[in-house]
Amino acid sequence: MTENTKIRFKFNKINEYKYLSHLEIVRIMMMAVSRANINIKYSEGFRPNPKINFSFPVPVGLASTAEYSDIDILGGMDALDFKKTLNLQLTEQMQVSDAKNIQGKVASLMGDIEFCSYVFIINSQGKNLESEIKNDIMNNQELSESISSLEFVENGRSSDIVNLSLI
Repeated sequence: MTENTKIRFKFNKINEYKYLSHLEIVRIMMMAVSRANINIKYSEGFRPNPKINFSFPVPVGLASTAEYSDIDILGGMDALDFKKTLNLQLTEQMQVSDAKNIQGKVASLMGDIEFCSYVFIINSQGKNLESEIKNDIMNNQELSESISSLEFVENGRSSDIVNLSLI
């Protein structure tokens, strides 16, 4: 029986790739894996599916530097080799930034994610929008229950940076 490898990898989608939907990102990644001749494992049964899982989808229009995926590969493969091989098939706007081999039984990718962090740059044109934005967010009961942290950082320009973490 051949050795199977499970790899968890982190990739980004920046610039114009931020306008692609989650399904388009999945399709691009699957085509890159195929072009890289990475022998992906498939589920068993009547309709086999590739054993690759992706983290929560990032909304269309938002760039991301931390998208995650788990992939099961037939045969042994080092995570560093996987990263180099896959990056040769991807554009600069979507590159694998980190990869690690996973040994044994681990929590699912979705179960491992504890929070999502968003950074927004708001063109405030010198106005103090912090209290207005905080009131709008905190008055939205569905959203306010999910907020882990909300921080405003002055940029010294006509824009402010908003750091928002959701649980």
